[in-house]
Amino acid sequence: MARFKSDGAGIKTHSQVSGFKDRDAGERAIVLDIGSIDWQNDGRVKVAGSCVAADLDAHLYVYRVVRKNGKWIVTRSRLRGFS
Repeated sequence: MARFKSDGAGIKTHSQVSGFKDRDAGERAIVLDIGSIDWQNDGRVKVAGSCVAADLDAHLYVYRVVRKNGKWIVTRSRLRGFS
């Protein structure tokens, strides 16, 4: 979690969110869930993930993530489903 804070993003753990609201700030929250990770090689992975903003507002993606200059970067995302 600490490495996300360095980017200035308002990242919280799932336990800090209730009913799609940040428990501390009372602001709207989007839940990001990371599923399977498929290692293609040492510098490239495919990651399944979902973003949920409400009970019937969810999107499932498959991301291609590559390591560049010591950092992992999303280079492609494919929408695989939604509700």
